[in-house]
Amino acid sequence: RELVAEYNLLLLLSQPSAYQPVLAAIHVLVQDINDHAPIFSQSRYSTTVSEATPISTIVVQTSATDADVGENGKVRYALLTSNPLFGIHPATGAVYVAQRLDFESAAAHTLTVMAYDSAPTSPQNVTAIVTVTLSDASDESPLFSALTPRVIDIVEHSDSFGSVLLSPNVTDRDANPADQRHVFELVSITSQGQDVATANLVGLDRDTGNVTLLQNLDREVYPELSLVLRVTDVSNPALIDETELVVRVTDINDHAPVFTMSPIEFF
Repeated sequence: RELVAEYNLLLLLSQPSAYQPVLAAIHVLVQDINDHAPIFSQSRYSTTVSEATPISTIVVQTSATDADVGENGKVRYALLTSNPLFGIHPATGAVYVAQRLDFESAAAHTLTVMAYDSAPTSPQNVTAIVTVTLSDASDESPLFSALTPRVIDIVEHSDSFGSVLLSPNVTDRDANPADQRHVFELVSITSQGQDVATANLVGLDRDTGNVTLLQNLDREVYPELSLVLRVTDVSNPALIDETELVVRVTDINDHAPVFTMSPIEFF
């Protein structure tokens, strides 16, 4: 049927005794059977998309045809691979994003797509391979790791000015080196609930995050400093993390006793 779907015949009937021959037209339609499987336009499909691709976005358009007609040639599609991140439109063969993608969890996905006809009995099918490669997007926040100390003790008047109090350890799961560039800043510096940012007690290297003591501390003036440190990546929009560093100043015996009252004279 796929070569010749119909035939038109003319049948001539004649008899020697007949005055005129008789013509009969015969129209022959070849009935279809499901003798063809669907055929994909290509056996392999591949694409690269960002891990930030929105849900429901079509990432690959597969296509198969079937030489049969009617239900025997009506093609439907299904995913044979159990992967909740992707789905396929059964009527069109379009592969789409079904859940949020994550480059850091898996950088590529291989799917098996099946095209099958709609024959009521013994449908035929064919498969193709779809490879979806993810590109990294800056979607991971930098994080101060557990290796970064949260409390530091220093001795007052210890000539420790200029020393580095903290070298923070920051992790970032983004794979692109450009997304792992970070900028540090001191959000606030307080002592006993009072803002002391203008006292020039500590300094910060914005590139490394190193916190440096700029003055020797007097426990009687600043018994404790609370620093809020922020790290920001260079993505757009920028992602941040913050941590608090407490600097406790320990006492030394640098003060003599002082009477709280004037001397008393006895007569």
